[in-house]
Formats: sequence, C-alpha cells, structure tokens
Amino acid sequence: MARILIAFYNGKTTDPSDPDAVSVFYDAFIRGLSNGKNRIKVYPHAQFGVKDWGGPENMPESILADIRDFDPELCIFFNNAFFDLTDVVECPIFVYSADSPLYYSNKDRIRKNPDRYYYNAYSTMKEVLVESLDASEDHIIEYLPFTGVVREDLPFRANISFIGSKFTKSEPTVINQFMETDPDEQEIREYRNCIQKLIQNPYLRTKDLIVSREITSPKVEAWFRTDQLRWLISDEKRINVLRSIADLGLDLYGTENWRTDYYHAGELNLSYRNRVVMTLAQNQEVYNTSRIGISVGHIQAVDGFPWRTLDIMASAACLVTDDHADFARYFPGLEFPIYQDAYEAREICKELLGNEDKRQRIVRQCNAFVQEEYPFAKITDEISRITGVAI
Repeated sequence: MARILIAFYNGKTTDPSDPDAVSVFYDAFIRGLSNGKNRIKVYPHAQFGVKDWGGPENMPESILADIRDFDPELCIFFNNAFFDLTDVVECPIFVYSADSPLYYSNKDRIRKNPDRYYYNAYSTMKEVLVESLDASEDHIIEYLPFTGVVREDLPFRANISFIGSKFTKSEPTVINQFMETDPDEQEIREYRNCIQKLIQNPYLRTKDLIVSREITSPKVEAWFRTDQLRWLISDEKRINVLRSIADLGLDLYGTENWRTDYYHAGELNLSYRNRVVMTLAQNQEVYNTSRIGISVGHIQAVDGFPWRTLDIMASAACLVTDDHADFARYFPGLEFPIYQDAYEAREICKELLGNEDKRQRIVRQCNAFVQEEYPFAKITDEISRITGVAI
C-alpha cells in the first residue's frame, strides 16, 4: 500500500450543497484506491487547459509544505494538470489520460525529465506520446477502462438520460468571425474542407494544414483555430443527436448552458433537469432510473471511448452510443446499439423503448461483461507493474 498524491480538473459542474464533491470518474477512482488501503491526498481544481503550471516557485507555500510533509510514493496527475513536482518529490509521476495528449499541461517540463513520467494510452495516443513528449514505450501501459457504477433495480423515471457538458457558450465563434471577413466562394470551400480534415484527424494543428497547403487563404489561416473548432464541432454533434431524441423523453443533466443557450429547438431546453449530477452516487442513481443512457463523444475521441460508456454499461440503462474505433478491441463479441448520425440515434432509441425484452437482454450482457473484464484491480495491478510502486 502506498501514499498517493492525486490531482485533476474537477469539471464545470459544482454542487453548492457539497463543495468537496468530485465528479464521477474521479470519485470512483479515489474510492477504488482507498479500498486498497492506500493513503490518498487529493488536489481537485478548476483549471482546464493550462499549458504550464510552473514548478515549486509558482506553488502556494501551504501546498508545497503539505506535499513535502505527505512525501508521496506515487503521483497520479490526470492530463498532468498540476504543478511540476520533479524537483519536489522523488517518486514516479503517472500521467492518467483524461483527454488526449493535446490537453496535457507542462509539456516542455515533461520533455526535460521524460524518465520521471509514466502514462496510460490508447493505441494511436502511444505514438503521440513517444513523438511529442519523448516518452519511452516501456513507460506506457494500455488504457484500462473501469467504472464504479453498480446496477440497482429502481423504478424508471426517464426514457433516456444524458449527462455531460455543453462545451461552448452562445457567442460569436471563429466561424462567425471568418464569415465577417466576407470570404469568397473558394475561401469558404477551403474552410469547409479543413473542417472535414479536422473531424477526420482531431490532432491536426492549423500549421499542419498550412504546410500541407490545405490552407492557402490568409483569411482562412487567420480564423481556422483548431483548438476552438474541436469544441464547436463536438457541441454541434451533441446538440444534433440530443435534439433528435428530446421528444422521446430525454432527461438532460450537465452544465447550465444547456438551459440558458437556445438551439432553435425548444424541446431540448425543456429536457434540462436543473439538478447537480456529479458524484458516483448521483450518476449511478440517474442511470439506474433510465431505460436508455445515451453517449455522445467529443470528436477528439478518435480511439478509445468516453468514460461514461462503462458507467452506462454497468447500470440498469441500455447503452446507446456513437461509434469508436476501439469498441471491437475492448468489447469483443459484445453487441450494443451504435449510431452513425442523429437520425439513426432516434430510430435506435424508438426501437428499444418499444421492445423491452431486447433492451433488457442488452443490459444483462453489458452488466456481465463489465463485471468480468474490467474490475478496478486491473488498473492498480498495471500501474504497480510499470511504476514499481505497490498499490
């Protein structure tokens, strides 16, 4: 058993009644480690996408003293979103991928001490880690999914539930700003083409498109900002899918801008439930009282799949999800409904709501598979093996 220091971005949702609450994945992760009798110190924070946190010189003295006093034997930093501690602690630092390496913090600092860092990654992410962060392949383990959700047979309250963020606000976007430059038809075609390239490969940077001559117009170059467009495209995808099923009985939970923004579809606004669903217990209750749990991933999830996939699979809800390349690898022989577009998502949900036997059969198969194949112990075993720290 070990002393483990954990840090992570705790999301946009907060619970006024419980200021110490953490979001579902981290809640389950901390519980899993604590059940193994490890000593845990946790630093949740609200800083997403900070490129460089700095080192001990940037840290509040109270946090620095607290960490030194704790003397961790292992650090686990999700997306490496915390201060650089390579000069503070001597233990391994395990970077847990909460998103793609695009959103890791302190990349320049990682490159200075690559031997201190360990990672988990899906297949294509390994190449990115090796090429962009000088990671050693023997410091990377396979990404292992898990869930803390447990099935409970409760009365259903919703036909369909979705829990998740609306990533952007209703305000002028880079696309609006591009159109304000009065582009000609060729420039608009170029911008459209680059959006399709970004959907196909979300790791693209604007400069990659310039080098490949996909971008030739100064107007497109000025307003094609891949960091912002990833969020906009993912938002559009979520809105289209959720709007298509809202009238079937959707309960929508997540960031408040689901309620405050308008999508030219009042039914979607009316689906919002103004209740914090953040912790493991809260998520478990929503999924166990829903006939269907729908997943709509971010476009950056080229491989792998959203964490919520397993949460839904472990519950009384039937998973309905967009497609991900690694499904066949992680769920061999397991069949659950996968949609390719908003229309297909609606047709699948309608069918399941009208065929309870089929819905229950899929739920039972998913429950059994998750319990057998993805217990939390697999994660601790692999982290222990690669870092040499018994947890």
